[in-house]
Amino acid sequence: MSQTTMRCAVGMRCVLVAALLSACATPAPFVAAPAASPPVWYVAENLARYENQNVLWGGMIVEITNTERYTELEMLGFPLDAKQQPQTEKADEGRYILIVSGFLDPAEFAVGRFITFPGRVTGARQGELRGEPYIWPMVDTLQPHLWPKDFRQNDDRYSIGVGVGVGVRL
Repeated sequence: MSQTTMRCAVGMRCVLVAALLSACATPAPFVAAPAASPPVWYVAENLARYENQNVLWGGMIVEITNTERYTELEMLGFPLDAKQQPQTEKADEGRYILIVSGFLDPAEFAVGRFITFPGRVTGARQGELRGEPYIWPMVDTLQPHLWPKDFRQNDDRYSIGVGVGVGVRL
C-alpha cells in the first residue's frame, strides 16, 4: 500500500469518527434566538423595561389550560445551558405564563415536562402564590420545543457499537 493511499485511509477514518461523534451532540433548537435573556424574576420586577422584548426562556410545566383560541401554560423557569436546555439542577428563576396560539395536547405537554421557547413579553398577571402577592410575566410564543422526558440524562451518553455477523449457507 502506498504512503498516499495510507494517508487517505487514515484521513477518511478521522472524518468518519468526527461525523459519528458530532451526530451524538444535541443541537440547540433555536438558532436565531436571543443569546442571553434576563431571569424571570428580574423581568417581573422590571416589567415596563421588558414589555415587547424578545426572550429565550425554558422551564417546567406547572399547569396547562386550553381555551378556544390558545393554550396557557404556567411555567416554573430555569436557567438554560449552552444547548438551550433547562438546567434543572439549578435554582428556579420564578414563574411565568406562556401563551401559545392554538391547542397543545395536555397528554403531550403534561405537568412536569420541560420546554424551551423564544417568545415576546406581553404583560403580566398579578395574583397570590402561597398566600403572598406575586407577578407572573406573560410571554407569547409560536414555537415551544418540548424536551424528551429523559433529556437531562442524555447529556454525556455516547455509544459506540461493534457488530459481529454470522453467515449461514444453505
